[in-house]
Amino acid sequence: IMNQGDAAMPAFKAKLHLSNDAQISSLDLGLVSFGVRALQPGEPVSIPLSIVIPATASPGSYYVGARVDIQHVAAEHSDTNNANPFLKTGRGNVAVKVE
Repeated sequence: IMNQGDAAMPAFKAKLHLSNDAQISSLDLGLVSFGVRALQPGEPVSIPLSIVIPATASPGSYYVGARVDIQHVAAEHSDTNNANPFLKTGRGNVAVKVE
């Protein structure tokens, strides 16, 4: 996770989701919520997480990706990079296969 803005980001909550497509949204199945410490502009942070794919997930291909600032604690000009910020470059959300 990285603060792509030009101001400090206060501590916030984020959530990992399981999606049928590469576009993560709040409608996708939530896997785990987690806290992120405050970040300075341009500052990245890695947060190790363990996830469990629910047994109810049908076999197939999925994506796991994060939505950040899910409680909207930051005053932002745009929230569009709070999920899927790197889709155009082919990075960001992780492809997984459920068998």
